[in-house]
Amino acid sequence: MFGQVASGGEVARRRAIGRVGPHSQQVRDKGPDFRAHLGGQCAKRLSTGVEAFGRGALGKNDLVRFEQDVMIGDHSAAVHHPRLAAWRATFGEAFTAKVCHPDRLRAGDVVHDFIAFTTQQPRARSTLETLPDSSLSLPDLAMMREVHARIMEMEGGEAPGMDLARRQIGWHMAPILGRRHGELDVPPADRLAMPRPLAQRVAEHFREDAAAMDADFFQGAPLTKALDEAVEGAIPQRQSLDAESYFDAAELARIRAWAEFIGRIAIADPQAFFWASMPPEERAAHMERARAVDGTLTDDDLREDTAEGPVLSRIKDKLR
Repeated sequence: MFGQVASGGEVARRRAIGRVGPHSQQVRDKGPDFRAHLGGQCAKRLSTGVEAFGRGALGKNDLVRFEQDVMIGDHSAAVHHPRLAAWRATFGEAFTAKVCHPDRLRAGDVVHDFIAFTTQQPRARSTLETLPDSSLSLPDLAMMREVHARIMEMEGGEAPGMDLARRQIGWHMAPILGRRHGELDVPPADRLAMPRPLAQRVAEHFREDAAAMDADFFQGAPLTKALDEAVEGAIPQRQSLDAESYFDAAELARIRAWAEFIGRIAIADPQAFFWASMPPEERAAHMERARAVDGTLTDDDLREDTAEGPVLSRIKDKLR
């Protein structure tokens, strides 16, 4: 939730009702309130970079784009103060901002904190099962970079629709890897970290915004402190994201073979791959969203039409 907004308004409150049990009446009765959970910008930018690497969203020059676009680029949406000051001016006391740090959250968890805030019950907690850590380790990131690179090299690997198809691979592989690592007790591996020169650039880029947020919304300058701590804790030099740094020849051969096989399926029909690669429960949720826009869609549509048919196109267009 670093840098992301959690809202206690109508939509969020309705979704929360079924998850807070005996506190649901307070959720229904409470007026509309809004809260933003904000964390350090260095951590947020690094998290965004990990996700972008995993989804292959940075293309062939991913290492250059990581530093130039993800970490330092024009992040107007990532600059907090102008947007949050406008929200507070609009909503007044109904809007609050909170630092997303375990020491400042109820039970040290942003979900528990949000549920307690929404219900105004300090002891309210989420009953959702804790999901495995889906952030990719360095070897996993290197593997995903290799997979994306091999698919892009294939004939049709960069055809229309393949960008979304490749992003699906990374998006859905991360939680699968996290789950399998947990089941097999795989020892934790190093994660992507920010080298000190880059951390210094990011800190300076967001320092003015952090200072404005600290002055108007928080006590103790937590966002400025987070920038300083990120620089102090940064590693001295870049880590390798090349697959050859983590896998021997036999392992590389297997990774490349699987990449070619998956790429062949995706290239044959990127649109069908986009839809079929989702977990069933996510596919159902997207179908519900599509119905909200187009009430004519039914469960039979997917069964009756082929992947080349118009229904899948109509649904996919509504999921972006």
